[in-house]
Amino acid sequence: MEILPQKVVQGFVLAVSAPSGTGKTSLCDRLADDHSFVTRSISATTRPKRDGEVNGRDYEFLTPEEFKRREKAGDFLETAQVFGRWYGTPKAPVEKAVKNGNIIVMDIDT
Repeated sequence: MEILPQKVVQGFVLAVSAPSGTGKTSLCDRLADDHSFVTRSISATTRPKRDGEVNGRDYEFLTPEEFKRREKAGDFLETAQVFGRWYGTPKAPVEKAVKNGNIIVMDIDT
């Protein structure tokens, strides 16, 4: 069963929200891998990089100071503190994807 259109006329944001560890990232990755017009949003975080993670592919890893500076500058669509670390959605890539007619999928903890 096809859940996404074959062609996107106007870009939009698709937010996938669930508790941590429920498979949001896997779902978003699959959508992006299967459809050329789907882009996965890369969140920014202050948590340390884990083994195998790549800056800019898995997350944008920032110091707490840089995160707060960018938050104050209005660079994020949303931010949240989860397990003592900051997470946020950078605004510019989302706006660019929508403007280019893509669906951008965001995975956000509840």
